[in-house]
Amino acid sequence: LIAFWQAAVCLVPPRVGQLVPTGAPGSVSGLVFLLNHTAVLIRDFQYSGSERAVFCSGGSTVNTRAVLILSPLIQPGFSSTNVELKLPEDETVASIAWIGVCSSNSAQILASVVIPPEAVPSAPCNTTLVGELPRGSRGIAGRVYLLDRVTFVVLGFSYDGTAPDAFFWVGSGATPSITGFLCTYGDEISAPLPVVSDQDLVVQVPPDAEGTPIDYFAIYCRSNNINLGHIQVRSGLIPVPSSPEPVMRQAVRLGSLRTRQHQVRGNVFALDESTIMLT
Repeated sequence: LIAFWQAAVCLVPPRVGQLVPTGAPGSVSGLVFLLNHTAVLIRDFQYSGSERAVFCSGGSTVNTRAVLILSPLIQPGFSSTNVELKLPEDETVASIAWIGVCSSNSAQILASVVIPPEAVPSAPCNTTLVGELPRGSRGIAGRVYLLDRVTFVVLGFSYDGTAPDAFFWVGSGATPSITGFLCTYGDEISAPLPVVSDQDLVVQVPPDAEGTPIDYFAIYCRSNNINLGHIQVRSGLIPVPSSPEPVMRQAVRLGSLRTRQHQVRGNVFALDESTIMLT
């Protein structure tokens, strides 16, 4: 899944594309997402060029030079899993035509990517960062966001598919266990995770987990009871819904049971339109 919308709400932050070198000297790479209406994410950002320093920038039209400075100065050799860029207070992604990296000396654009109008969601992606899945084990990678109490978004998810029975998994406690809950992904897929390479997925928490504190988000092998990788969900990020107050019913007496045989006796009350009580 690259991106999709439901009820005009953006579920997966749109993937704009890779930074493309402009021919100017410098080596820049990274994959750009529109994280929400006022923030841009660059995954796997690297700069190894000859310029003394560069900065991330943006412009209001494709042909303009850099008009927005979106990051501190970046030195050669810089490498980061994720760089999140906040737009100025009076700007949104709808007003930005491109994101790029510029020389601090000449303001020359070293690499950039154009933001197509169709990539800008009609409604905000109201995501909250949960954390980064630990890399290394079974090729697992991904950056996890919370969309709402029952929906996670995993950007750039990868997994080599070698565990026999692996699922997205949530639950209570310090570490994942078999007592957790299996989550569906994509179009409510509940099958074990296949080989996945750099995909953006929506993960749904099952109804059974409602009312249970969610302390972790994991990739869990159910048949072998093995935690393949997880991140802790910080306390209070996902509120636990309170139990509804019990409803006191006013019983209405309908009458008494009276029979001449078998000595059946009792009083009949209506609790509601579908419940009868005998006393």
